[in-house]
Amino acid sequence: MPRVLPRAVVRRTLATFATALCLGGGVATTPWPAHAAAPPPRWEYTVRVAPDLASIHVRLCFRDFVPRRLWLADASPLTFVKLLGSTGMTLSVDPTQDGTLVASGVAGDACFEYAVDVAPLVEAGVCDRCGADVITRPGSWLFRAGFLPRDLEATVRFELPPGIAVAAPWPHLGAPDTYRIDPATWPFIGHVAFGHFTVDRFVAAGCPVELARLDGALAATPAGLRRWITTAMEADAHLYDGRFAEPRLLVMVRPSEGGGDPVPFGSTWYGGGPHTILYLAHGAKDDALPGEWVAVHELLHATLPSVSPEDPWFSEGFVTYYQEVVRARAGIQTPEQAWQEIEEGFERGRGDRRAGLPLGELSRKMYARHAFWRVYWSGAAIAFLLDVELRRASAGRQSLDDVMQWVREMPGAGEAPLHAADIVAEVDRRLGAARFQPLVEPKLASAAFPDVSAAQAWLGIDPSGPRVRLLPDAPGATVRDAIMRGSRRSAANLVPSEAAPSR
Repeated sequence: MPRVLPRAVVRRTLATFATALCLGGGVATTPWPAHAAAPPPRWEYTVRVAPDLASIHVRLCFRDFVPRRLWLADASPLTFVKLLGSTGMTLSVDPTQDGTLVASGVAGDACFEYAVDVAPLVEAGVCDRCGADVITRPGSWLFRAGFLPRDLEATVRFELPPGIAVAAPWPHLGAPDTYRIDPATWPFIGHVAFGHFTVDRFVAAGCPVELARLDGALAATPAGLRRWITTAMEADAHLYDGRFAEPRLLVMVRPSEGGGDPVPFGSTWYGGGPHTILYLAHGAKDDALPGEWVAVHELLHATLPSVSPEDPWFSEGFVTYYQEVVRARAGIQTPEQAWQEIEEGFERGRGDRRAGLPLGELSRKMYARHAFWRVYWSGAAIAFLLDVELRRASAGRQSLDDVMQWVREMPGAGEAPLHAADIVAEVDRRLGAARFQPLVEPKLASAAFPDVSAAQAWLGIDPSGPRVRLLPDAPGATVRDAIMRGSRRSAANLVPSEAAPSR
């Protein structure tokens, strides 16, 4: 389940952006001749963590642009921060706006230092202990400004105690433990881990992966963890012509007590770039992991943009449908098993007693009402119906696979969460005809589970018995088979997986 910054933070960002426009936003510290291009502004963070991970010390230097107002990127209160001094500027707390620092007396480039205590952040739920390791939100220790220049170059260099490692979603630069801060750090919540863990680096389905195995007992081996993540990424790559559709991926594996399932929970986040946290049961062994659905589901989220938390019918529903489809395309399960899993999911959605509201409203209230099955599987039913409609209308030339790629390409996808209404409009624009909107609108206005019976009958999917039957002579049998085969997504295109070169 992806997360974004709270609305209050977004509102404050917009308000400060407006103020920045009025005040100039910051101080450009070096005049440049009219004929010369000014260098891009640079923010350089140097981060040191205490050996016991109890505190994070940061030195932030501004080059060629010093902002006037600063706050922690996720709006954590300044009570967790101790200012340690500044050069080239004077900082004071704004008494009229909680959690905001005001810079004055700027003379050229400027730097300031501060320390953040981890313990109160853990108590507040902003950071989390995982055994001897700690998972932090970088927004709780990275100061930012309301106005972010588009050409901003922000970097972070970690100075780590002996034996302490860092796992971060940002792209590496040449120097050890040095990263370029991805612009997605500012609008979205992300995670950076510190601890005594090791990071396994390899390439899966053409994508460089960093796999951090956090503190705690596990029966699974490092080789088993790599095979698990590789299998999931290769399955998801069947949706994107054989290549996992991201330039990099961070996966953190957290040991968990579990509850019968080998992987009881997972979440995907976008701050700093897509990254996934997977909870792995202590006793889960290597053979139970490759092909299980949670990793396939969460890593598929990582290939898609963030969608508004008010629209999980789309973000979770479409991924829930594809978690079964791509596992069939990858040979992890048979098409019959995939259709069986989908039908059983539809039954869970129909039987969710916490429903009772129109799907659109229930989707907005899903977390409060805990109506996860109804929303997830209603969205999966809409994905199924749209997939069938597109394939039937285009004689197989278009499908839901195209829709997923179009969503990836939507303008502004990495800058703010997409809204489902905008996705629907963009899909119909690409199609050149209103197909998505007339299909989805009545479903969102209805409290009933979407009716999939006519589409199932046309495809030749008979759910009436104890097990789904696939009827060979149904009019849509070739479409049914193409869905699970990935008609235009050939397994022959799969990019090989390999070990990453050592650094």
